[in-house]
Amino acid sequence: MNTTHDKAPSNLISVTLNKRRIPLLIDSGSCVSCVSYDFALKIGAKITPVSERVPERLLSANGVALTVVGQTEATVGLRGLLVPHVFVVIRDLNHKALVGMGFLQQTGCKLDMKAQVASFFDDLVLLPLFGKPT
Repeated sequence: MNTTHDKAPSNLISVTLNKRRIPLLIDSGSCVSCVSYDFALKIGAKITPVSERVPERLLSANGVALTVVGQTEATVGLRGLLVPHVFVVIRDLNHKALVGMGFLQQTGCKLDMKAQVASFFDDLVLLPLFGKPT
């Protein structure tokens, strides 16, 4: 029987980050946006020390402490609309990047889980949600 619970969570959108196409995780449970250290190096991001606004201790969803390397500003491309945003650089992050509440509020993100769509800036940009292939 195929139910909604059998499917992988649909919380990814296809964006560009500094002109590189990636699946971006939408994480409403995260207080900050994060990018993996390896991916930050790959896109040539300038990594600087974290600002005082970043919590001293960041934890993953399963409670494991994250290793903060620094922060970087990167440009998120939402179907051609370019949004500069600050990301915390994390060593060994499970995703190339994820956006947290700051980005979601900045862009006015609305998630329609039934229609599987994320909208930004009062529906100026609509992006389909998808999950990891199983």
